Amino acid sequence: GVVSAPRMEHARAIRVSGFTDADKRAVVGTRAAGVVSELNVSLGSEVKRGDVIAILEAEGKEAAVETARQLLSQREAEANAARRLAERGSLPTLQRDNALSALAAARSQLEAAEAELERNTVRAPFDGVIDKVDIELGSAVQPGTTVATVLNLDPILAKGEVSERDLAYVKRGDPAQVRLVNGREVDGTIRHISRDASSATRTFRVEV
Repeated sequence: GVVSAPRMEHARAIRVSGFTDADKRAVVGTRAAGVVSELNVSLGSEVKRGDVIAILEAEGKEAAVETARQLLSQREAEANAARRLAERGSLPTLQRDNALSALAAARSQLEAAEAELERNTVRAPFDGVIDKVDIELGSAVQPGTTVATVLNLDPILAKGEVSERDLAYVKRGDPAQVRLVNGREVDGTIRHISRDASSATRTFRVEV
């Protein structure tokens, strides 16, 4: 007689040692000169996009914003009065137009003053974790001084090397399980397999 052998599927588990890394990192710096008056982060701090990392003293710039606000308020009142008088025919339209132009100029002046003040604030470019802090409270800095490094840990990358023998068994999109140093296990997906072998070890880089 004929015996039908049962078909069995085998799964191959490939163990790889490696390290974790951020998918994205940013080194944030100052856009103005000044003294650090506020430092809101330390190593390991979690930040959201737009969170204030540090502020430089900006008394003169704050005063300029306040002056521009007062001027805008005055120009708004003058423009409203001119508009009402022109509607009643008590004021030439040219004077009304001049008042509206002055209002627009005051609005632009305030926007410029606020933008200049904002240059003294350093913000997080995306959600992440502070990996490095390069300044101290009270220190004097110049434009372009490095303030901190922010890592985006969502997604997090796990990088390792697979041997030439195992290369045939892994492909992009395959599921992978990553065990972190703290013992936590997370599920991931292979997103990249290098086809260029390391000359020293003849292994190929894999990113999960």
